Amino acid sequence: MSKIRIETLTNVHIGSGELLQLNNDYCKGKDSEGYDVLGVIDPRKVLDIVGVDHIDEWITHIQSHQPLGRLIKQANIEDYTLRLIDIKKDVIEYLDDKKQDKSRSQYDRSAPNGKKKPKELKSMIVDSQGHPYIPGSSIKGAIRTAIFSTAARSNQPQFVPKDCSKIESEFFGHIQDDVFRFMQVGDAYFRDGEDNDLYDEAVMVKINGNQMQAVEVLGPGSCTTFQLNLKKENYNFYKKNSDSPVKPLPQGMHSLTELFATINEHTRMLLEKEKEYFENKCNDKDSYKCSRACDRILYEIDNCKSDECVLRMGYASGWRFITGAWIEERYDYEQIKSKILRTEGDYPKTRRMTEDNGLLGFVKLTILNE
Repeated sequence: MSKIRIETLTNVHIGSGELLQLNNDYCKGKDSEGYDVLGVIDPRKVLDIVGVDHIDEWITHIQSHQPLGRLIKQANIEDYTLRLIDIKKDVIEYLDDKKQDKSRSQYDRSAPNGKKKPKELKSMIVDSQGHPYIPGSSIKGAIRTAIFSTAARSNQPQFVPKDCSKIESEFFGHIQDDVFRFMQVGDAYFRDGEDNDLYDEAVMVKINGNQMQAVEVLGPGSCTTFQLNLKKENYNFYKKNSDSPVKPLPQGMHSLTELFATINEHTRMLLEKEKEYFENKCNDKDSYKCSRACDRILYEIDNCKSDECVLRMGYASGWRFITGAWIEERYDYEQIKSKILRTEGDYPKTRRMTEDNGLLGFVKLTILNE
């Protein structure tokens, strides 16, 4: 197994699938040093403080979405939460409704009955101790997309079905003999400590025009290690002894340095297309900031050593990075857009960015030992 260092270059969100509601699932307060933070509420800790005799009062607070601090006046936020999340001015204004009327209409999400829903926070996936982490499956999925896209660009299939898993099987094999069975990727657990840094933050993300969503992220500079193994010996043994044909290892799976070079080329190509979109299709100030954000990641890629690469994964990665955008190279791409993607003109039409026009999902991987 090889030890790999992972560092977030931008905000990164790997979702738990949960939307936390303000004052029900999370609350706003100040930590022991006086900084504004969010706290994910721990019901067991709250019950220990409130006591069984005051459960009805607690339920009333929940139903009316009242701040928990009004019920537990003497306790610190650390006393009744699972973890604390750092926040900045934009998130504070979103939660406190301190935006001007025009902006508030962008932020608020109204319930069907006309009453405003509690402010929601898109939660990170966490381990059993409440620490955010990046599952090995998320890392492996992003790597698989890079390798598949590289293979598909070099060997374009004759036709493009709606279910592209059929094309993947042409390159990697079917489920029972898929060559990615011979790549093992461990989880990346983030926590403060020796050689590890954790910046658990919340940011505002543009999700649809001017509509915003509060999102928990691993902030830039968060770092830890995980394990990655290319099991070539196991692959060769299986290929030699298998009763069915086994696909050859694709470009990028023969060694870690080849893998990292393939990832860098994949990321660079897609990011250059994103930069071109911001420069040619839009002429406003926000687009200029997005273009410069692309430049900063491209600089990181250009300065990578042979044991380093830049990969994009997770929430707000965008259509190009989720799919690999290999069909853009096809002669019949416009027909595919019309028939399968059911769209015309620029595709994709929107991007999810942070409120200050920052990109999401970029990490840097470094081989520490093989």
